[in-house]
Amino acid sequence: MQRGRHAIAALLSACLLVILGAVPVRAEGKRAFVVGLNAYPNLGADAQLQRAGNDAQAVGDALEQIGFTVTRFTQKADLAPLLSSFGQFVSTVNPGDTVVFFFAGHGISLDDGTYLLPSDVPSLKPTDELLAKRATIAEREISGQLRGTGARAALVVLDACRNNPFPPRGTRALGNSTRGLTRMTAADGVFTLYSAREGQTALDSIAGDDNRNSVFTRIFVQTLRKPGVSISELGETVRDDVAMLARSAGHDQVPAVYNDLIGARKLYLAGTAQASNTMQPEAPTPAPVAPPQQVAALPPVQPPAPSVVQRPVEPETVVGPMPDWCTRGGPGTRIERIICSDPRLGGSDVKLNQVYVARAAKLSGPTRLRFIQDSRDWIRERDARCATGTDAAIRTCLLAAIEERTDALSAPDRPTAAEIAVERPDWCLGNTPKKQVELIICSDPELSRWDVRLNRLYNGTVARLNGQARLRFVRESRVWLLDRDARCAGGPVSAIRGCLLEAVQQRAAEIGP
Repeated sequence: MQRGRHAIAALLSACLLVILGAVPVRAEGKRAFVVGLNAYPNLGADAQLQRAGNDAQAVGDALEQIGFTVTRFTQKADLAPLLSSFGQFVSTVNPGDTVVFFFAGHGISLDDGTYLLPSDVPSLKPTDELLAKRATIAEREISGQLRGTGARAALVVLDACRNNPFPPRGTRALGNSTRGLTRMTAADGVFTLYSAREGQTALDSIAGDDNRNSVFTRIFVQTLRKPGVSISELGETVRDDVAMLARSAGHDQVPAVYNDLIGARKLYLAGTAQASNTMQPEAPTPAPVAPPQQVAALPPVQPPAPSVVQRPVEPETVVGPMPDWCTRGGPGTRIERIICSDPRLGGSDVKLNQVYVARAAKLSGPTRLRFIQDSRDWIRERDARCATGTDAAIRTCLLAAIEERTDALSAPDRPTAAEIAVERPDWCLGNTPKKQVELIICSDPELSRWDVRLNRLYNGTVARLNGQARLRFVRESRVWLLDRDARCAGGPVSAIRGCLLEAVQQRAAEIGP
């Protein structure tokens, strides 16, 4: 019940959160993944950068000064190690953490969004859009991974709005623009800051200026360190100050701010002004706040039994503390206002969050991510079911749903839908999966089910054939498997998953009965 979807209470700290416990809730963590790439060996001399590594170093240092644990790539990072390191980073994010992703380097805008270029990106032609998507990193994948942790706040900061590093051929060019990046749709639950708006390029330096950082990064670092600056104010201040500094050099550069982070005006990366008048790590904050729109969601709650629905609500009875989101971000919807104005509902919301956090803390990997997504779905379903009628009727519906949900999550021997084991291929067991394609199949329930189904169809076909026909089919299947893995490997996880799913469904149709 965080504001927006009423995340079930207090949990994380700024930038990306996941859920913790009914047991003592641990302190919110601050984590950052910082990348700055100067060298692009496969591209031309004009595509080499001078300050991206310095920018990443400066941002990483500033984040450490305000209490973040920082993972750094500050000179060079090829696609595979960069993705692997980011995956490990995401796996360390805990409920209540604040997370920042910063990238300084080259980016390119394709038809479905912004893509960040690793050091080993090949030289691409205007017709290589499909290859470009597999050799780069989709910004939406970064945002999605951060959001999927359940973090309370996620910040994605891109100083990548430079000239398109792939020269046009005749009238054609790779990407939607040869200048900067294009307008994006705000990622749900993420605060995104571009160093320049659509069609503009970011200044690396100003003539006669010996500053080691880009125009955007020097302003961003100064603002980032200041206590009392909320995330919303951070975006606005950086936008205004960068635009002013760039115009003083005769250049149009206005950073683009995309804010879909609920409660951003109440979140402070460097602490509040009252808590600190120095650039020291932020003092411990109150109990973590459940991820905005990202907390509770298991199977849809069934309509409560009449005996439960008719149970009188006693708003005058104070039941424990109220949810932090009632005061931090402030209630926005009618349901939020009702919860925050009713002590019993507020106390129930806090208790549910504690139970939810404790349950989530016992899960890991894909199971925890499914649990988080189920919880979001539960909130949406509950709000839709309880949204109409008088305030008293809504209170009764909400209280019944929250208490039923709390009872369900409190039963350790009652698995939720997200925790029920999915059917997986035998080869996924143990330490067998090694390649990226194998890991994606084993971690994705839908791909796992299709792999099991395809294996059954394959075995059935082999059993029906004899002699040379059987040998040809086995050989053909091996060739298909090798071709599929080669064709689908590389690129963003979502692209690999889509390629695998399409391939296996087509193959199942070919050999199925």
